[in-house]
Amino acid sequence: MDNDRRYLNHYGLIVHPFQDITDRRFIWLGEKQLENLAHLKIGIEQTKGVLLLEGEDGSGKSVLLGCLLKIIEGELLAVTLAEPGISVSQFFAFLAGQYKMDKKINTKADFLIHFRKFLLEARSLGKKVLLVVEDAENQNDDIIEEIRLLSNMDEAGNKLLSLLLIGNKDLEGKLLEHHHRALLQRVAVRCHIDPFTEKETAAYIRHRMMVAGSFLEIFTAEAVHAIHRFSGGIPSLINLICDHALMRGCLERLRIIDGKLIAGYAKEIRKTFGMGRGDLRSAALESLKTPRDPSRESRFYKLLPAAFVLAAILLLAVGVRFANFEKKPEVMVKSVFQSPISLYFEAGSTKLSTKNFSILDWIAEYLIKNPEGRATIKGYTDSKGFASKDMRISVARAEAAKGYLVRKGVNSARIQAIGMGSQQPAAGAESSGEKKLSRRVEIEIDTGKNTTR
Repeated sequence: MDNDRRYLNHYGLIVHPFQDITDRRFIWLGEKQLENLAHLKIGIEQTKGVLLLEGEDGSGKSVLLGCLLKIIEGELLAVTLAEPGISVSQFFAFLAGQYKMDKKINTKADFLIHFRKFLLEARSLGKKVLLVVEDAENQNDDIIEEIRLLSNMDEAGNKLLSLLLIGNKDLEGKLLEHHHRALLQRVAVRCHIDPFTEKETAAYIRHRMMVAGSFLEIFTAEAVHAIHRFSGGIPSLINLICDHALMRGCLERLRIIDGKLIAGYAKEIRKTFGMGRGDLRSAALESLKTPRDPSRESRFYKLLPAAFVLAAILLLAVGVRFANFEKKPEVMVKSVFQSPISLYFEAGSTKLSTKNFSILDWIAEYLIKNPEGRATIKGYTDSKGFASKDMRISVARAEAAKGYLVRKGVNSARIQAIGMGSQQPAAGAESSGEKKLSRRVEIEIDTGKNTTR
């Protein structure tokens, strides 16, 4: 068994929950992020002009931008400038090419004339035009000035272009400089991404674990508390900490990650290297800018001591005090009822995997203890086969899960089994080749009026 599969099977997962995953089901936004999303959406739809989105590296600015571009009503012509350090002529050429202006641009005056015509035409057709500038704090002063000039383009007092500047805490300092204050004064919507609270950190971890295939409480409340302290609530650091904690837990044959274990990583590296907390924080935040290499997991298993060092460095990343955990962690199985519970099948199979028995046992126990609870089980297939065969397989998968619960003592009248065929593939699964995510049953729990745990 390869190392990647061992990691997944140990925790009953179908995919890695804390690695770079494009599946939108893994996205979880906190209260402040949702509020920012609403403000930015209105700012673009009403073409208010200059918008600002600030946040620490790894705080989720790119995730928020991805969500934002998908919820704008009407047709949106959006271009993202992600490359800092370009010249003014390169900037104009970039915009002309990305917006498909198809005009010969020889001078700045040429560009401004043609760009204004482009914006007026887009407006007449009911289209919104957006320019996103990422890492805006690293853009040359000349580019910032040209952005200010573009923000002046209007017609009868109505803005023709939305400009979204995205950056970290240094962006504010840049705009406060005397020669950029005119742009700062034009900011109509200003948003800042705050780190997750401890409660949001718990919800974020729980959500990603469930989407990955497990609804068991692998991370205890004490572990979540430690992760929040060590990460400072920064999502990318939470991902790094949780990923390495799960890898080490797998190596040590642990099913539960508790606070004492997490704190132990930090103490271990501090004692060994005596490194300054500030240095560790800088190193960890810098690591967020480096693309993650999937092959590192295999090297981790082969080089166990080095992996321990890396995990501990990441856990100390945000430079907080060590936490003492004296209480014995309560190992409880919890359900997250806001999302369906997914169980996965091999291609063409209707047989339940043994690794799913513990999940079904818990559901059965819950339903027996809570007589008002109900379960709806929906079976699905991938899109490989014929529709009629897919429907039969999906029904059989749903019935297999229902039959297991009935054998455990749950009244069959409280369980509805439905076959859905291949009509609703898992998000992103078909395009990414992860068809195994579509071969599933989803169990929805209706808790009823009174829920006892």
